[in-house]
Amino acid sequence: MNRLHFTGSGVTTPDTLLPEDELILRDLLVGQEWLRSRGMHQEPRLLYLPDSFGHSPGLPALLHAAGIDILMGAPNVVRGGSHSGNIAAVDLANEGMLDILSSDYIPSSLLMAALQLPRHVPAIDLASAVRTVTKTPAEAVGLSDRGEVAVGRRADLIRVHVARDLPVVRSVWREGRRVA
Repeated sequence: MNRLHFTGSGVTTPDTLLPEDELILRDLLVGQEWLRSRGMHQEPRLLYLPDSFGHSPGLPALLHAAGIDILMGAPNVVRGGSHSGNIAAVDLANEGMLDILSSDYIPSSLLMAALQLPRHVPAIDLASAVRTVTKTPAEAVGLSDRGEVAVGRRADLIRVHVARDLPVVRSVWREGRRVA
């Protein structure tokens, strides 16, 4: 595509457990100013903050208020919480601060989590839960051709049957063509 797509604007990768939340926000603002001074006016929606020791409890609210999408692991929903004792994705969802579910080590957890989320969070309906693994992440990284069923979109679909609380994929369409 020959273009850059910034997903975050921080200057550093700060320790997110120890510093004041204000310092993390200041880092984001300095990064955004730096991008603007170089003619890049895109407002980032994602921020990568790896921290094996956990994050400040106030960090999700601060970032969400700053317009940053909150991404949590889908296995966190499926397991009923973090495997390392950090914040539970369902807790953030109950606070209205869960935008995207992702998974790098258990891909099947995306569908499972999307189906489970409405049971754990009454304010989230099935369509909203599915958007956490489809439309919202696609938009956040600039993939405007996918993520929803609409004219001009890729038309990637799956047909699912739920058997004993486990989703079973019955059919798959990619770019409008059935492939499985």
